[in-house]
Amino acid sequence: MRKHFGLRTTDIKYLYKRFVEPDRAGRHANRLGLMYELHRAAHCRLTGPRDKVFAFPGHYAVREGNPQLAAIRADYSKSVEEIYYDLAERALLGDPGKTLITLAVVQHPRLPSKTLDGSHARHLVDAMPLPLPSWVPDWREHESHILSEPTSSHRAHASRPADLEIERATKVLKLRGIKVDVLEACSDPTQQKEFHFDKSRRVLAIESLWREICGKTRFDLKNRYLDDPNGDHAVFAYMQTLSSGGIATASWDARHYHEIDREEWFAQGAAYLITALADTDLVSAELRDKAVGGDLYKWTRAANGSASNWSFGRTAQGCYVLGPKAMEKGDVVCVLFGEKMPLCCVRGMTASSFSLANATCMA
Repeated sequence: MRKHFGLRTTDIKYLYKRFVEPDRAGRHANRLGLMYELHRAAHCRLTGPRDKVFAFPGHYAVREGNPQLAAIRADYSKSVEEIYYDLAERALLGDPGKTLITLAVVQHPRLPSKTLDGSHARHLVDAMPLPLPSWVPDWREHESHILSEPTSSHRAHASRPADLEIERATKVLKLRGIKVDVLEACSDPTQQKEFHFDKSRRVLAIESLWREICGKTRFDLKNRYLDDPNGDHAVFAYMQTLSSGGIATASWDARHYHEIDREEWFAQGAAYLITALADTDLVSAELRDKAVGGDLYKWTRAANGSASNWSFGRTAQGCYVLGPKAMEKGDVVCVLFGEKMPLCCVRGMTASSFSLANATCMA
């Protein structure tokens, strides 16, 4: 019936207690973040693009500790670009410790990637300006969900506070952080329900990504992640990257993420592998043993929720990355102080100049 009438459970769930202030200790506390709420409202049909912002000044999330956001008023004399820039600036400067999620909300459907002669040269992106600065979300665009939610347990920056400034004359955002690596290989975006069981598919994404991006063949316990003899098994890092570390599973189960044993995560991923690849000999006996007691459906749900419409990649040093579909080989992965997750950036014309692609998840 849902399919016949085009009913999407996400649209229905969106309205559930949407304007009732949530329990701050519960998993719906995400709704206290205005940037999160604006992103979640992207599917709503409004009178015009300005109302993507101006429909929310009365929402309880506006009053959550950021005086600059609380002071925003509807002004229809401004252009859409002025409104979006103003909101992003207020969010970042008014409470940078909480609102670097603003950068995670950025979703470019594409970025310039080719020169006229067809060679790969996205470093020319500075010469091909976007309608908005690359760090300002365009709420007219909606490519996918965001991984860096306000209540997420991800802590890529550890406890370092945000360190940023905005040059208003040039609309350049300056942030401090650490460069992690450069992307070496990227997949096409994964499809919706890519990790459901579908016997009609001749090649499953779980197999093709492992082979084409990671450069592996069988799923076993022989390979260590980043070739570190004391590190995690490569297959464990792979499954955790695709499921965003199981963050959503911990939330659904109302459990503290850091109290869940890593062997439980491993068992969930391994259980999926032995079921999805049951008709092959690609899974070793040792890895099959890891699947004992694992709930494969928890991994499937988490991976479909995290990876849908995102791309999987590998960096030059071998790190696994789940990132925006706009990312390409040569993009820089970095961790900004104050940001929950690494970010994927396009190198600009100078060594310190970048355009933001989107947040990423790394093992």
